[in-house]
Amino acid sequence: MSTKDETAKRLKVYKASAGAGKTHTMTESFLRHVLKKPKSSYQAVQAVTFTNLATRELKERFFKELHTLAEKPQESPFYNSFTGDAELTKNARTALQSILFDYGGLRVKTIDSFFQDIIHALAIELKQRPSTRIELSTDQILSLAVERLFEQPSATAQKAIQSFLVNRQDKTIYALRMSLKSFAKQLYNEQVQEQAFEGKTLFDPQTYDSFVRAVEKQIDVVQDQIREQVEKARTLVNEDAKLPGGKNSPLTRLLDRTKNEPTVGATNSYVTTITWDKYLKNLNVDEALDKRYTKGLEIPQLIGIFQTILRLYTELFTLRTAIKNGYELQLLAEIQTNVDKVSEELGITLLDNAKRLIRTLVSGEGSTAFIYERLGTKLTHHMIDEFQDTSRFQYKNFVPLLEEALSSSGEVFIVGDVKQSIYRFRYSDPMLLQEDLGEDFGDNLNAENLPKNWRSAPAIVSFNNRFFSLLPTASELRLEDSNENPDESPDEDLNLIQKVYKPKEVHQDVPESNMTKVGGVFIHQWEKMPETPPPAEGKAEDDTAKTPPPDPLQTKINYLLYYIIPSIRARGYKLSDIAILTPNNDTLQRIAQTIIQYNKKREKEGNEHLQPLTFVSREMLSLDANPLYRLIVEIMQSVLVNAGASEELYSKSFEHRLAVTHYGELARGLSDSPALDLARCYQEGLSASLYELTLLIVEELRPLITSADQPYIDALLDTVQDYSQDNYVDLQGFLEWLETHTPRLSLETQDALQLLTIHSAKGLGFPVVCLLEYQWRLLEHTDTIWCRDEETMAKLHKLLGESVEIPALLPISPTKEARSTLFREKIIDEEQLALLDRINTIYVAMTRAKNEMHLILSEDKGKSGTSINFERLISELVNEVQKPAPEKLALLSRETIDLQCSEDKVSPSEDEEINQRIFYYQTDPTIVPPKPTTDSSEASRLVHIPGRAQTGALAQLRVRRSQSVAYQTQDAVRNGLFLHALLSEIDYLEHDELLKLLDMKCLQGLIPQEQRDTLAKLLEQALTDPLIAEYYDRSSGWQVINERSIVRLSQDAESEARQARIERPDRILYDDEEQQAVIIDYKSGDEAQQYTARHKRQLRSYRKALLESGFQTVRAYLLYLSAEGHQIVEVD
Repeated sequence: MSTKDETAKRLKVYKASAGAGKTHTMTESFLRHVLKKPKSSYQAVQAVTFTNLATRELKERFFKELHTLAEKPQESPFYNSFTGDAELTKNARTALQSILFDYGGLRVKTIDSFFQDIIHALAIELKQRPSTRIELSTDQILSLAVERLFEQPSATAQKAIQSFLVNRQDKTIYALRMSLKSFAKQLYNEQVQEQAFEGKTLFDPQTYDSFVRAVEKQIDVVQDQIREQVEKARTLVNEDAKLPGGKNSPLTRLLDRTKNEPTVGATNSYVTTITWDKYLKNLNVDEALDKRYTKGLEIPQLIGIFQTILRLYTELFTLRTAIKNGYELQLLAEIQTNVDKVSEELGITLLDNAKRLIRTLVSGEGSTAFIYERLGTKLTHHMIDEFQDTSRFQYKNFVPLLEEALSSSGEVFIVGDVKQSIYRFRYSDPMLLQEDLGEDFGDNLNAENLPKNWRSAPAIVSFNNRFFSLLPTASELRLEDSNENPDESPDEDLNLIQKVYKPKEVHQDVPESNMTKVGGVFIHQWEKMPETPPPAEGKAEDDTAKTPPPDPLQTKINYLLYYIIPSIRARGYKLSDIAILTPNNDTLQRIAQTIIQYNKKREKEGNEHLQPLTFVSREMLSLDANPLYRLIVEIMQSVLVNAGASEELYSKSFEHRLAVTHYGELARGLSDSPALDLARCYQEGLSASLYELTLLIVEELRPLITSADQPYIDALLDTVQDYSQDNYVDLQGFLEWLETHTPRLSLETQDALQLLTIHSAKGLGFPVVCLLEYQWRLLEHTDTIWCRDEETMAKLHKLLGESVEIPALLPISPTKEARSTLFREKIIDEEQLALLDRINTIYVAMTRAKNEMHLILSEDKGKSGTSINFERLISELVNEVQKPAPEKLALLSRETIDLQCSEDKVSPSEDEEINQRIFYYQTDPTIVPPKPTTDSSEASRLVHIPGRAQTGALAQLRVRRSQSVAYQTQDAVRNGLFLHALLSEIDYLEHDELLKLLDMKCLQGLIPQEQRDTLAKLLEQALTDPLIAEYYDRSSGWQVINERSIVRLSQDAESEARQARIERPDRILYDDEEQQAVIIDYKSGDEAQQYTARHKRQLRSYRKALLESGFQTVRAYLLYLSAEGHQIVEVD
């Protein structure tokens, strides 16, 4: 580790609660670094976040703020941070121009793309072929690996699959395949990955068989010991002896000779379930017997014998648990073997596997300097966003890079919030931010809270402060010492939830500018809810019978649509202001179906009091949500690799096999669908235009296309057309563009409810948020927990003997039996992390609202089961916020906002009664005059988009159908593409060099030899034209950039927001000293000149981008080329 003096205050950790302005803080850090050395320092900065959307937004924010400082510094929110910097505008302009021509060099990346860069740069050192493709998604490879289990199953695999099937309810082949594909993801569990990194074999048949035999032998020994203890007890007491508690006493049962099974809970077991549960609570033998069974007992030895039996049961269940899921090890080993074979055959490396290779490399002496050398830049300023979403494996790869930056006077800037860690299913580890950073960097770490919430109204901030400060004390959580004030206790005395949700960690202040913001928290809770009767047994469904009341969730959905949303709209909010958040997509589907039924009812009844409802979903709007769109893109990637290849070659490629596998999955339910034949796509892939190729692929997939898919196909064709008009058109460029741009369906109306999962809503804010479902389970009995800690393994050795070799990794399921074993602490730890993940999900959901938050709660019946009921937890805490218990007031000592509460009763029907509470600050949000809004009844007509697996409509959207899409003339397009590519290789015009270039194209078969001289003459005449000749003359001193992406800021007409847009001019020349630039754009074909007006608009936008970056003069020219000659148009 680096010393304190070397790194003091240069490892900065910002704990940013919801709405705290973390992007603002990161942007300021970026600006401070870049403005010191504006010409090149941006190349030493790397910002890492976790989604492509966040990456794009952060990159755009950096660029936009530089642009503002360069042009109108007083309008920048960062202006006051740089007061006194006399060269602020000059430095900002210099940095802006540097980034303008090197936008790709601004290293804002997802964590996966950063690791991918390292792997490509170090292919030789990592023993990867230079042609190896790094596959980010493991799903398709795992799918191929699982299919091989069925194609070529070994005897071990067959036996393991049979064992796997025992614990599954649905035992069909299809369900088995799906379950195995889901289970196969365990290969990339962090514990399994750690095992692989250490070079340990996941499953060795010989070792494991020996282990199983040793365990089974010891099981027999322990069962015999239990029987011996029982017989010992029975010899001490007469059969007819009367013990305290009579026949209810566990000791009496022990003496009953009809009970002869060394199990728990069965009719003939020595121990009942009730007794076992008391023992199981804390694994304390003293708690298993009530005093009424031991008080006055004349033979106290019975107590010792009974306690010994309980301990022996713990040993017995430990042994059973250790081998119960052994088939999972066998299955994973078989799948891993298949993954290795598939990867080798297809020439790919999965990113998850590659991370292990990187870790091996970065742990070596001097490795980081070597990595930077290969990357072509030394990174001295690291910025990591959403650090709570980092996995432990990713963190260990990062640590050496961070230490290197700190030791060489660099900086590390980390932003995160443990309370927003909700990606445990992706192996994110919140303890890295909670504990590991402090342990690894110690006093060198400078931690700071961002104290203000800039998103929400004061009432919402204050409500959430109180709610989450009180949360660890809730009786529903059943946490020990829950009434202690965590702020006053050392961390070692607190459980995980108390540490994370300390009042001082939860509390947020409201900025002075937000104090007048009107808003509130609305609680809608049933005091009387319609009962859902169970279905009558033995009776067929009767269509004439009275429709039973809906279930609680459906009741809440109906109330939301028919009562809550109309009241929100009456206060002036638009539908698009309202977000409905749920834990899962199934509930979103249910809400969508109910909205559709709502609209049908309105139309059928002609009910003018009901306003039409429209909705959108981020998942639905993204073209990537449609499986056929994803398949088309996969086929495009295959064409890029296999164009012109023979069937023998392309049939073996990874891209082709991936597309065929995906096609097979989509065609599974179609009996008459032909096999996928891409031969024509590969044959014409080199010559067809991008639009032609897309149409060709669509035709190949025609048997799969349904009415649900058609809007997505139309939108893709529109996207291809738009891209073709605005860019140099080639397949590789389009696929690269798709990596950073996600095409979406265009809506005819923007006024629509937003339906999102809570995970999708993370990082977003909405004027109004509605929550109505809160049910999560912590751990399922079929979940797998991997145990590899040394303490547990040592105890197993003690049971089995030191000579027995125990597998380094044991799969455990969190069953009731397993909770009484040596694996108990591991299960409890996993359960606590799962609990934190679920509570964090509630936190994320409840911190999205800007003005109004609506919590819709079922009737609280006061029943408490063995598992946590999160809806009851929320209900309990809402009551505590309204009337906190006196002993809990100390937890709320930071609250200065006077939160008021009004109450009312609502009865939507005779069977229902709802208690409605509104928490607000100063002004009741229901009595504020409504905001002016458009008449939503005039919303556009709606077109239903049915789901692939549905017969009814699932969304009400209208998509843009381009009327101008025309089939492009093939020869003109090919010539245009070739001329663009050729001109991009010409920096300066020199006759001999031009002929060499054309000779090479002839040898490559791209142009006929007889056309060489004609083409050379055409190009020389065009490029020596007096209007532009200077710009192809090497002696002119102009610096040349060909086919380089630049970035410009465009204004959104509706929101007036400035958005970064990537452009790709054909040729830019510039002079640093004189601050002059020239743009030349190539257009080919006679017919192209009819679009001159549009082409001029395009160049004006390029010119505007350069002028806004600080260039004083920018000239722009259009160069039209055709077989008859050329024409140059100067853009005014």
